[in-house]
Amino acid sequence: MKNMARSSVMSRVLITAVVALPIMASAGQRIDGMSPNGNMVQAQGMSRAVHSVCAPLTRQLKRGVRDSGMAGEVVRLQSFLARDKEIYPEGLITGYFGVFTERAVQKWQARYGIVSSGDIMTTGYGLVGPKTRSKMAEVWPKRNVSRVDVSGNPGGWTYADVGVSAGELFAMNATGVISYDSSGGSAIPEGSLPRMFVPNTLVPILPHGALVGRIGDRPLEDADGFFVGSSFCQMADRTGGLFLGFNDGYVETGRSGLDIGGVGDNAGNFTVSITVFE
Repeated sequence: MKNMARSSVMSRVLITAVVALPIMASAGQRIDGMSPNGNMVQAQGMSRAVHSVCAPLTRQLKRGVRDSGMAGEVVRLQSFLARDKEIYPEGLITGYFGVFTERAVQKWQARYGIVSSGDIMTTGYGLVGPKTRSKMAEVWPKRNVSRVDVSGNPGGWTYADVGVSAGELFAMNATGVISYDSSGGSAIPEGSLPRMFVPNTLVPILPHGALVGRIGDRPLEDADGFFVGSSFCQMADRTGGLFLGFNDGYVETGRSGLDIGGVGDNAGNFTVSITVFE
């Protein structure tokens, strides 16, 4: 087999830890995402496996913060709020979280039953904390939601029939098992067990048997490509079609795949759900 061209490098989007604010709540009051005694609590409906939740907003946002210090999330928040003129009639997208943005957040929180009185110090009113971000992620506009099966045989890259643009957030969740040899070896989206790295796979620097991805179909360096696994959440660093693959050997056109190192004995597929956020 000969090496194929590989995929684009992605910039990981990390879900950052939320920094607790000083608590001034009276008994029975709760700041968005905090208990009255100041301990962080899990937002309702959110999985304990944080990496499985893809959220357009991951930072704690409040009046006075600027886009430059919040990884672009102030502009993202303002763009989201500006879709509704009743919520954010000013529609200002400035990158600065000012009084108009705070007022819009308060209206949004009240509409969705999160909090409707107090302030950011007592109840989280006007603060974009865990509960507010979780609800926003739930209702955030999605440009594309689709499913695709990635087969272990014949291998190679599968076009997901989804395109992404640079700066867009997109998420994937995958399930399934693929067997990759006649001796019973199998892999889940995280890869084969025990973990190993094999030359002449789609992305040799990533675990054998894993679900991997690329953006665009132009020739790229062998070291390019990104790990998808069972749960994925990233910003696209370029524009192009999304391709997915089972990170195993592949068969050159005209070969049966039944030879050593081929994929003729592979069976099964990964089922991948894909969401692109606007």
